[in-house]
Amino acid sequence: MRIIAGKFKGRRLKTPKTDVIRPTIDRVKESVFSILQNQITNAKFLDLCAGSGSIGLEAISRGAESVTFVDQHSGAIQLIRFNLNLCGLDAKIHRIQLRRSTAQKAIKALGYKSESYDLIYFDPPYDSGIYEGCLQLISDNQLLNRSGLICVECRQTNEKIVEMLQLGVGDFQPYNQKCYGETTLFFYKLENKS
Repeated sequence: MRIIAGKFKGRRLKTPKTDVIRPTIDRVKESVFSILQNQITNAKFLDLCAGSGSIGLEAISRGAESVTFVDQHSGAIQLIRFNLNLCGLDAKIHRIQLRRSTAQKAIKALGYKSESYDLIYFDPPYDSGIYEGCLQLISDNQLLNRSGLICVECRQTNEKIVEMLQLGVGDFQPYNQKCYGETTLFFYKLENKS
């Protein structure tokens, strides 16, 4: 696993030694950032269910202003810290937050603090069943800036989740969908309510 482009291009990241963390493969990560490339510079980025942190680290490498990493597993938070150190990044200096929390609790806490983001990457465990609830919470807590984008990663073979994601949730309207092997990416923006 490596950083694909930007300031830390080619930097190898530590990968998890457990099945609890499932890193996004480089081919999928490259596609995500190809689609987000015009929005990443100076963006506030939320890496929700961050795992190894490779998506948020890619965002930092490509010029994101700040990144918030959220994961409920202490092993994931330790791995993200290790990978930040590999890149020579200090959380205090580089506007990086690490939150050990469930996605649901983190969304509510960030909403309570009136945080909002330009880009949100949401990659929960494929069989977790938290997709719809978390997207609704993101909508209810207004975590996405008006011109912001959300990318959701899921397993293509989970038809129930794919069908729900195709319809959109809360104020989010799907505008792009990409498939890579068993992985499907959904991209959302806020509905235009004019």
